[in-house]
Amino acid sequence: MSGLSGVEKDAIAAYAAELEALTFNSKPIISSLTMIAEELLPYARSVVAVIEKKINKASPDKKLPLIYLLDSICKNLAGAYSEEVARKLPSIMASAYIACTPKVRNALDFLVTTWNGVFPPSVVREVVREMKLAAKEAAQSSAVADRQSRTQPKSAHATAKAAQATREVKAAREVKTVPEVKAPGYESPEESWELEVPETRKRGREEEAPPAQENAATRALVVELQGLMLQVQLRVQSQAAPDAHFIAAVARGVALCQALLAQTVPGSAEHTLMSSNLRDFLYVQVAPL
Repeated sequence: MSGLSGVEKDAIAAYAAELEALTFNSKPIISSLTMIAEELLPYARSVVAVIEKKINKASPDKKLPLIYLLDSICKNLAGAYSEEVARKLPSIMASAYIACTPKVRNALDFLVTTWNGVFPPSVVREVVREMKLAAKEAAQSSAVADRQSRTQPKSAHATAKAAQATREVKAAREVKTVPEVKAPGYESPEESWELEVPETRKRGREEEAPPAQENAATRALVVELQGLMLQVQLRVQSQAAPDAHFIAAVARGVALCQALLAQTVPGSAEHTLMSSNLRDFLYVQVAPL
């Protein structure tokens, strides 16, 4: 981030840190990151650059949520963001298309069909063209790898490993497995969402561990709260007059703090931290700037 001002460097570094939470399709996290991007509109080019860098470095199963974030920013904020993303979109989509699985490619194909009116037709056509070339390249690479695997003679070591794998699979089939619980997400950025706050767990008696979905929902609340805190901090530092969006963000921060505070044990470090966050939001709510 050479050449950037100190304030811009700090803001972009903070945004990059928030991006670390976007590892699955979470509407609350994407919405929070979109709202923060709105506060960082003067640094739109740097915001897009840091998201692009994150997409390129992400593993194939982590790329789609980040592309959904770009989609959300462009559809909700447009302007400078859409212009900046349009310049990079063909290469971003092509590289992701090559790396990702067929299921993710289907999601990317659908996403492109929602961009009429979001990006110029010429940009959408270029994206489609690059994705077709990427699909052809991926198919050719897969065919070459398949031919090599069938023609290459197996070593004694490889044969032994294959036999061991067969035995392990047979043994695994005889063991009763527990179905995997996946973190909540969403299939399409077009769906509407309504955040549900987990019920307060009763105290005073030992309980079973909360299910994975509840943990993921709580984590999403914490990430959304962190995003709101950054958003409010940037607005206060800018000394801009409070508007309806800012006031709503503060009110949402108060509600999240209260919901998360109810899930902590009084006297714990988490309870102390959340109480401090709540006081900060309440102070800003009373005297916004």
